[in-house]
Amino acid sequence: MKNPEVSDSLGYFGYTLEEVQQMANNQGWHLEYIGEWNHPRNQKMVKFYL
Repeated sequence: MKNPEVSDSLGYFGYTLEEVQQMANNQGWHLEYIGEWNHPRNQKMVKFYL
């Protein structure tokens, strides 16, 4: 897959909590879901740790 020539900053990009958890597990990390942190686009916060 080739990267696009220009970015689309208005396009949606995101991962589900389950996808992020699986990425952490695959690399031997632990994940703590922190949740809401008053982001203007409703992003959520997680913490990765060993």
